[in-house]
Amino acid sequence: MRECLDIFSSKAKIKILRTLYYQCDPIPLRQIAYISGLAVFSVQHALKQLEKDHLILKRKKHKHTVYEINRKSAYYNFLNNLFLIEMKHTISTRAEHYHKKAHKTLLFIQSTLNLFQTIKRKNV
Repeated sequence: MRECLDIFSSKAKIKILRTLYYQCDPIPLRQIAYISGLAVFSVQHALKQLEKDHLILKRKKHKHTVYEINRKSAYYNFLNNLFLIEMKHTISTRAEHYHKKAHKTLLFIQSTLNLFQTIKRKNV
C-alpha cells in the first residue's frame, strides 16, 4: 500500500473518493466523471490507482463495470471523518453566508418600509 500522502495528494482522487462516498450504490465510470466534474481519462487513471490501493472496489453489474468505495479499507475511517468534517464546514459556511444575505434583505425591507411610511405621512 502506498504512503497516505501519495494517495491523497491528487485532487482527482479526492473528488472521486468523495463522489463514491456519497453514493448508495456502485456507479459506472462515466457517472463518476459527470458527478465529480472530471474528464473521463482523469477518472480512468485515478480509478486504477485507487483500486490498486484497495480504496475502491470494482465489479461487473449488468454488463457494466461499476465502482464503489471500499468500506473495509484501512483508510475508510479516515475518509469518513474527513468527509464529515468537510460537510460540517460546508454547512456552517453556507449558513453564515445565507444569514448575512437574510440580514441585508431585512435591512433593505426595513428601510423601504420606513421610506413608504414617510411618504404616506407626507401625503396624509
